[in-house]
Amino acid sequence: MKVLRIPVAGPVEIVDVHVDLAWLQAQVGGLIERIHVEAVLTDSGRREVDATVWLNEEGKIIRLPINPRATDFCALTIGGWIFDVICGDVVIVGPPGPEGEETPVQDAVIDIVRAWGWLESEAA
Repeated sequence: MKVLRIPVAGPVEIVDVHVDLAWLQAQVGGLIERIHVEAVLTDSGRREVDATVWLNEEGKIIRLPINPRATDFCALTIGGWIFDVICGDVVIVGPPGPEGEETPVQDAVIDIVRAWGWLESEAA
């Protein structure tokens, strides 16, 4: 399944993996929590998306570093930079499927991070 990995440091990646609890926990370094993101603030205004952002549930408690890119992506949902920030590495997938299963990250999300220049392997 196609997912988007946004680490605190290093390149943002599109990866094709089998997503399960163990994999998600390994990516975020601990217990997982999800945020449902319905809109992202882009340079051209608000853009509707349907994404699930998985992060470390205890990221702030265990003092993981702030993830500025994940905070920017989730800003409209969390009140980012004014009321909250995302800490630690995150994984973005699509909305839950009909039975609650994970679904692939939507192309609209990839288009947004591509426009922001976050996909270093594609940078010109």
